[in-house]
Amino acid sequence: MIKNTTLQDILELPPADLKISTAAGGHMAYNHLIIEAPHDKLFVKSYDPSQFTSDLHRQHSLDYLTKEYLYFKYLKTKKYNNIPKRFELINDQILAMDALLIENGWHWRIPKNKNDANQYASDILLALDHLGKIKTPDITLKVDIRSTYEILVNEGWQDIDDQKMKLIKNKIKSCSKKLATDFNINTNDFISNLESLQSVALDTIYNGDFYFSHNDARQSNIAWHPKLGVKVVDWSWAGNAPKNGDSTMFIIDLAKSGHNVKQHLKSHFNYGFALTLIGYWLSHSIVDEHNKKSNVRLHQIASAISAYQLINTAVLDLN
Repeated sequence: MIKNTTLQDILELPPADLKISTAAGGHMAYNHLIIEAPHDKLFVKSYDPSQFTSDLHRQHSLDYLTKEYLYFKYLKTKKYNNIPKRFELINDQILAMDALLIENGWHWRIPKNKNDANQYASDILLALDHLGKIKTPDITLKVDIRSTYEILVNEGWQDIDDQKMKLIKNKIKSCSKKLATDFNINTNDFISNLESLQSVALDTIYNGDFYFSHNDARQSNIAWHPKLGVKVVDWSWAGNAPKNGDSTMFIIDLAKSGHNVKQHLKSHFNYGFALTLIGYWLSHSIVDEHNKKSNVRLHQIASAISAYQLINTAVLDLN
């Protein structure tokens, strides 16, 4: 790469010099691309107005791109090294950054090798802890975007009435065979305790401190390299959360994939926040998806049940 070349310069190279492919993953309505140029590889997330039916939702999509870019800039000023080194927002519609590719040694899921897996989990939990020690920035966008924690609470247990509870139970039952195969989890105990979980959640008011958080700390948003460490992407939901909010979400995601996380529960797991996440995931699990081939709803239910099992483990360990 020529010194001082911007990412926009790279993207504007002649088409013959660029190899473009679709990047895997990503649930929000953007185009996700890998751009390979001579001596350079970029990841691009671009605004796609055709995905939306209203101007408000189009503006929200643009604002989330801007938000992610502004959080990248802020974290760079705070010397938080767990983000891509290069990133640019181009014409307010394209967010470009370094591509962290599997073929270059980056892992987007926990490695199968036990030693690597342990180092992967430890490095990421340390990076998430470091983030929580940084002051949350005050960022203004064109359209007011509610805080993620507010969304998790208001669109979770509070939004589940008797009718929705029935739909949720039926959804869990319809997914039970697939869940039992993929996640080795028992759905019957979970279903029988849903009302009790909701009662506890609605009677619990969080009065603790809030910390700067990514708020979507799943494996698919975190790249790890055995020599280059951790890089966290997709900051669209970043903001405040209760203590250990990010590590709690990350641990749930690891448990869902079959990894033993018991050693991390005492120091990194907030079971009250896990209960909040369960309500949000269940409430959204019965919402229709635009992409009928997507398995997001299945994974939301699997995450909810994994969180429930970890809450039980955490409570038993505390007693």
